[in-house]
Amino acid sequence: MIDDFEEWRELGNPSWSWDRVLTSFIELENDLDFGNDVHHSNTGPVTIFRFPESDWPQALRAEAQDLIDEGIPFCPDLNKPGATGIGPIPRNQTGELRGSSLVTHLFASRHRSNLEILGSTEAIRILFDGTRAVGVQVERNGQQEVIRADNVVVSAGAIKSPQLLQLSGVGPAGELKRLGIPVVSDLSGVGGNLQDHPCIPLLATAAQPDPEHHGFRLYGRFSSTEGTNDLAFCHGQMAVSAINFPVDTAAPDIVFFTAILGKPTSRGWVKVNSTNHLEPPEIHLNFLGTEDDVARIKQAYQVIARAVERGTLNSALAGVIVPSRDVYGDSLVDWLGTTEADAYLRQVVITSYHAAGTCAMGPDPAQGAVVDDKLRVHGTEGLYVVDASVMPTITNGMTHLSTSMIGHHFVTLFNEGRENSTESHAMAQGQ
Repeated sequence: MIDDFEEWRELGNPSWSWDRVLTSFIELENDLDFGNDVHHSNTGPVTIFRFPESDWPQALRAEAQDLIDEGIPFCPDLNKPGATGIGPIPRNQTGELRGSSLVTHLFASRHRSNLEILGSTEAIRILFDGTRAVGVQVERNGQQEVIRADNVVVSAGAIKSPQLLQLSGVGPAGELKRLGIPVVSDLSGVGGNLQDHPCIPLLATAAQPDPEHHGFRLYGRFSSTEGTNDLAFCHGQMAVSAINFPVDTAAPDIVFFTAILGKPTSRGWVKVNSTNHLEPPEIHLNFLGTEDDVARIKQAYQVIARAVERGTLNSALAGVIVPSRDVYGDSLVDWLGTTEADAYLRQVVITSYHAAGTCAMGPDPAQGAVVDDKLRVHGTEGLYVVDASVMPTITNGMTHLSTSMIGHHFVTLFNEGRENSTESHAMAQGQ
């Protein structure tokens, strides 16, 4: 994690170095297990906890031992800086609800006098006076209206934020002109640099159902032969009905294994093809678009395959169902050494729902930067983007807390900017 933010700093974003963002991480966190440790906190709005190994299904306990035997160490706190190994997945959860910003922040703030929440409202475009953002045109309850503002902060995620910018005239000039959208700021990087964590599933039926321990429990981070901590696992046991794609089995429980690439080299893009704000943009994830990405994610998949087929985990499983035996033949491990396996991985790769990077921060728009390191949109005034889209490179781990940190840290930077502006104005008055 430290390396992620030092990489951002090296790319020309000094406000996002590890020593700067650490304070924001600490202020966000309420870690129920390690809150008193260095680099942690127990006072923030985002609750973090972990299911102990005693609350894991038998299959995951067996797999953990197999992975330790493979040389991957056990790590009880995978949120500490530089953590590597396998251990309980840190969960951002409050009661029965995952800790989204609605739960961790908005519930407590919704009664503030300076906050108005408009439900069932769709942003159509940002409004400009020249290059200054002055408001937003929205559609609410079937009617269009204009909301005026001194500053506009776009926080619609790595798909919708670049779409909204492009619809508003901020993006690649050639593409905007093709659609008849007046150009406010010609930024070639808007919608480019799309990153996500590609994920390859391996599903097996559980020898014994265990509804008391359903859900993802085991997490891991380790290194490929080409990278550092660039591979990950996220594994759990669950009812077949909980899977969001068809699975051909009559078994009640499956064990869901995933091989995840934490630092992909492939890049995709998001592009609008219509001036209608309700028309979805083109999304090209470009997963496993480089041979390097295929080679590295296959290393993670091979570790899982060895545990499933040859480890003590095997006795806790009734059989592998994804991929099916007619795909991999007699040995899953041997099959993974073939070019047919490479083609299969590209065919079945799925999203981790961690889209990022499409409004990347950086100092130079000519190099694809969309916002500067204060998250101000290049070539405009009063316009900011604050979400995972500003990540120049995706974080090497789950993106939720880092995205929350971006919002928290932006407030710090914005307030610093106002103070510096006031001080400069006062100095000029004094002169």
